Amino acid sequence: MAVKSFMRVLIFVFFVILSQGCNRSDLSTPDSMLISAAKNGDIKLLQLALAKGAYINTTDERGGTALHWAVYYGHKEIVKLLLMHGADPLIKDKNGITPYRLAEMKGKKEILKLLNKFREKN
Repeated sequence: MAVKSFMRVLIFVFFVILSQGCNRSDLSTPDSMLISAAKNGDIKLLQLALAKGAYINTTDERGGTALHWAVYYGHKEIVKLLLMHGADPLIKDKNGITPYRLAEMKGKKEILKLLNKFREKN
């Protein structure tokens, strides 16, 4: 009985993941590397993307920047590095949401402190 329940849950999880689509990382350009690095919290990939000339405020198909994604996933060190390289915390995605507003919405207090510190300097 327990095995049958486990299999049902496993099948359900499989279909949920399948329905969401695969999150494939596109690493074909420096800009796509930058977005991927921000989503995955990969500092080395982020540094490589920047070294290869990635545009710091590049956007994906949703209008989200690397900073939007780093904030969304709570990658504090990525956020810090992006801000140091000139990422705009007030740029809007296609829904009109800024990285700053996203941090507020997601309750990312430590990231909000970083963003506020950045705003005070600029």
